[in-house]
Amino acid sequence: MPDFNCLVDGYRMEVFTYEQTIAAMFGGQEYSQNVHYQGWTIEELERCLKEVGFNELRNYDPFKVNPRGFFDYSYTKFADILISLNIEARKA
Repeated sequence: MPDFNCLVDGYRMEVFTYEQTIAAMFGGQEYSQNVHYQGWTIEELERCLKEVGFNELRNYDPFKVNPRGFFDYSYTKFADILISLNIEARKA
């Protein structure tokens, strides 16, 4: 899922273009399922996950975890900056 803080900071520092920022934040919207309804910061995501019983939260590197040939936007980088929150959580 898109990292709200990363996208806002990258846009404000003029590292990311407006078009990149909007597409990442709200989804490409080229088909009906490609829409994001929520912007997440790491702090808010962790708070919500803990609130519903998840623990052992950690970041993961999609380049090391996902199978060879697999692609989704967890890999996306703008200006060599990973723009997604890639979090793994376990429920007790």
